Amino acid sequence: MRRRYGSGLTKIMCAGSGVLLAVLLIGAIKMPLVVQKMRGNNYHFSEQSELREFASALNEIKIPYREISDTGINVSDEWKEQAEEIYEKFMESANE
Repeated sequence: MRRRYGSGLTKIMCAGSGVLLAVLLIGAIKMPLVVQKMRGNNYHFSEQSELREFASALNEIKIPYREISDTGINVSDEWKEQAEEIYEKFMESANE
């Protein structure tokens, strides 16, 4: 009768490899969604009231934006400069 050394270790390595491949596959599937959200400029605020004020300022000048979270707004690259000016003015008034 021969003993098989390492068969338990082999099973653990196979299971670990399977878990790693599953995590990598999930990451590969989610990556395009994350990249799409990161295009353009993102502006994040600590409160929703700040987000609403900034969004209303963007609406006044008719700058298109997209809400990416409860406290985050995404502005496309073509409107970057105008949105940055509004953001700077908004932050100056918030700090006063």
